[in-house]
Amino acid sequence: MSVTKPWLVPAPSYRNLDTIWDTEDDAPGPRCAHTLTAVAATKSHGPRLILFGGAAAVEGGGPIPGIRLGGVTNSVHSYDISTRKWTRIQPAGEPPSQRAAHAAAVVGTMVVFQGGIGPAGHSTDDLYVLDLTNDKYKWHRVVVQGAGPGPRYGHAMDLVAQRYLVTVSGNDGKRVLSDAWALDTAQKPYRWQKLNPEGDRPSARMYATANTRSDGMLLLCGGRDTSGAPQSDAYGLLMHTNGQWEWTLARGFHHLQGINTQRYLWVHACTSLVVLLEVAKLLKVKVLLQFWTLLLEYGWIEMALLLHLLTHKNLPMTMMLLQSSCAVAAMHLPQSDLRFMSMVVLGEI
Repeated sequence: MSVTKPWLVPAPSYRNLDTIWDTEDDAPGPRCAHTLTAVAATKSHGPRLILFGGAAAVEGGGPIPGIRLGGVTNSVHSYDISTRKWTRIQPAGEPPSQRAAHAAAVVGTMVVFQGGIGPAGHSTDDLYVLDLTNDKYKWHRVVVQGAGPGPRYGHAMDLVAQRYLVTVSGNDGKRVLSDAWALDTAQKPYRWQKLNPEGDRPSARMYATANTRSDGMLLLCGGRDTSGAPQSDAYGLLMHTNGQWEWTLARGFHHLQGINTQRYLWVHACTSLVVLLEVAKLLKVKVLLQFWTLLLEYGWIEMALLLHLLTHKNLPMTMMLLQSSCAVAAMHLPQSDLRFMSMVVLGEI
């Protein structure tokens, strides 16, 4: 029996870029466990990538296998996207200690750094800001009151809703973590708040990646669990208007292996039948199309199938939806599920 991996998608294509630098010190050189953060253009500079820290030497053993903590650095390099030029910058002020496996996030034209691990062990529960607003780059250590996430490495951090600095998961040296913390950058004095989100929470992990979507949802993807096994799941963290945070499992990253697909689709469709019937009474066909597109965008394919059934008497609309749904579903479903979708829409089931 052949084993398929229906959720694997082709990796994006990459190409080498010819970069330049004035001196060897300007070039970052080989390194790992660093951060590379995109910063928008300012009055005097175009868009840049800011590289900070990381390890320039590797060896076996240690808290992070393969990384020699003695080779960890706190250097800062700027890559100008338009000129493809690397420049080492020397900001004024007290810099963070040498560190690797830290987290970074951009806040306007500033980059915030937190945590990590270095030659002396875990970095303290500090928060540093690199201000790139003008040509006088400067380090600032942010004063935060109260308890915070604590020293950790291998965590993820980003700015949510252009306001909340959110840090997730990581390792505190004793265990792999699954917690989430938020700092409101618009309210002083700064304080970390430990979040207690509702919904499907991600398991404990480290070395995951996190990025915020344009709608304010923080996407957390992958990482290594407590046993060191790589993870392929993804979760979204969103703050509602009432201030409540909620985790949502990104269903597109979980295939229905071991589950009867038809039964799965129909169970979920039937549970939502009453609600959607009421919606169908209120919405016009054009609005139904917009609603259907939204359902597909969030991966609720079985809900979109139900809308097919509700509108199947309108044959042109049904065929248009069928063509679009097959195009979208082809990226996510095996052929058996696609055949089932087509049978449902054409009224054969």
